[in-house]
Amino acid sequence: MNGATADVYAAVHGCDCYPEVIANISRFLEKKLKRRAPVLVAVQMIRLPETLSQVGLFYRQWRRVPGVDFVRVKKDVVCSAKVYPGQRDRPPRRHNPCSRLWHGPLFVETNGDVYASPGVMGSWLRR
Repeated sequence: MNGATADVYAAVHGCDCYPEVIANISRFLEKKLKRRAPVLVAVQMIRLPETLSQVGLFYRQWRRVPGVDFVRVKKDVVCSAKVYPGQRDRPPRRHNPCSRLWHGPLFVETNGDVYASPGVMGSWLRR
């Protein structure tokens, strides 16, 4: 959840869909609570130049939301190039493949895409 406001979220993700993302997270949390699912939910923001000024607001927004177990702001450890709709060129190959690929938790993006590691997220896997 990279952004605590719609404008910053759009600047980071290139998508003006912040209300939809919040609604998706809310529905997921409602289902978790209703089913009493033993799922740990961490709402995380990556510390980027665009999000740096929103760190405090991000914590305040999420820390008391029922169903959210952790709120984290994480250093950007994955250098990724933006991918635009219709783009055919592959992003540059990473020189530091993810060592946690099969040893960590699953990550669910706000649109429902699921990844084994945040280092493999991206539209190239959705094709």
